[in-house]
Amino acid sequence: MRASSGAGSRAFASSSDFCARYETFSVIGMGMTLSCLISAFVWLIGGLWGNPPALVALDAMGWVVLVIGVGALGTFLAFWLYLYGVSVIGSVKGSLIGVAEPASAMVLAALWLGTAFLWSDWAGLVLMALMIALVSTSRE
Repeated sequence: MRASSGAGSRAFASSSDFCARYETFSVIGMGMTLSCLISAFVWLIGGLWGNPPALVALDAMGWVVLVIGVGALGTFLAFWLYLYGVSVIGSVKGSLIGVAEPASAMVLAALWLGTAFLWSDWAGLVLMALMIALVSTSRE
């Protein structure tokens, strides 16, 4: 048991060194690139047991919108801006904003799209709002 905990602490130390050595932007880029490569590999492996899932038939402009709009702006840039914002306002306020995101999405879905939610959904929303209020007003 002791050997495995030592190996785990060495792996953790090396990941800490990795994050300390490179900027946040580089770490996010490497992580998203690795995720893309693993996803492509899993998709190709799926073809060994039959046909891989079909890709949507898009024209050239559709692929540009998909890659730049969803991939670059909606994923990479949004996450990088969130991490930059956390570095500016602090981790507690950044976490509160992150927790408020699903609550605001629920309210917007109800108001804008007319989505119907169960009483348990609204109870969860109230609990999230209470948690945000309690953490916001607590003294350090």
